[in-house]
Amino acid sequence: MSRTTKQPKTGGKRISSQCQNNGQCNWCVNNRTIASQRQESKAVLALREYLRTADPAELKASFDRVEAMNIQGPTLQELICQQRQSRKT
Repeated sequence: MSRTTKQPKTGGKRISSQCQNNGQCNWCVNNRTIASQRQESKAVLALREYLRTADPAELKASFDRVEAMNIQGPTLQELICQQRQSRKT
């Protein structure tokens, strides 16, 4: 015979007994967002490396071009790809 009411999903959790599945506790949020956190940290490291090794005149020219276009500018990944392509040639 099946139950007619659903039982709460709390209790017996190792991290937090008050948290439901995919809840808002820190553990659940980190489990859901770990891939984007890793991607963001890799992008920050790549940007730091680029800014550390790039020629200041080249940086200024890049930012001037973005301002002249009067647009929001390329994404971080696009900037990194452009820099890698220019170094290969």
